[in-house]
Amino acid sequence: MYLLKSARALTTLVSLSIVLLSCTDSTEQTVAIEPYTGPVSVVEDFHAIFSDSAKVLYKIASSHMEELQNGDRVFPEGIYVETLDGKDNIESILQSDSAYFNKEKKLWILKENVELHNLKSEEQMFSQELYWDMSATDSTNVYVKENTYVEIKNPDQIFTGYGLRTSQDFKNYEILSLQGVFSVDKEEKIKSEETNEK
Repeated sequence: MYLLKSARALTTLVSLSIVLLSCTDSTEQTVAIEPYTGPVSVVEDFHAIFSDSAKVLYKIASSHMEELQNGDRVFPEGIYVETLDGKDNIESILQSDSAYFNKEKKLWILKENVELHNLKSEEQMFSQELYWDMSATDSTNVYVKENTYVEIKNPDQIFTGYGLRTSQDFKNYEILSLQGVFSVDKEEKIKSEETNEK
């Protein structure tokens, strides 16, 4: 009987030692957990409408939107924006392969294959980046930096250069460093000749 009690006491002591050693080992192996810095929400098939005094001013759509912890938004799969005249008529269309919205600055940054179309004048702007400052009070709140190539095409002519200032409806614009002006027919002829040479 004495041996049985001693064996039980020994077993309990060994088990307790294992538990204590296990606790000690796991404490020593604790790894610091990195804080999460990814998006707080992800929206597929994103659609938003911006209005003022019950008049729709913009419609924004994207197949994928991520909202970050600071309120900024990322559109890695591109964005499509319609600007309306307040009477449900579309004035311009803006689109790009990716976009970023800085909430604090109210600044849109569009990147890669940026296209801006004024539907009334049939003018189109092409560039690899575009900035849209929604907090600006002047009429040139859409711009392309002065070192970025810009091409503007209307039914008759094509303008090329670097940098751009324009309004969000793309009614008035200025190329900061104009490089060339030529007719659409001439441009199409040059492209045709280049294709034939290849």
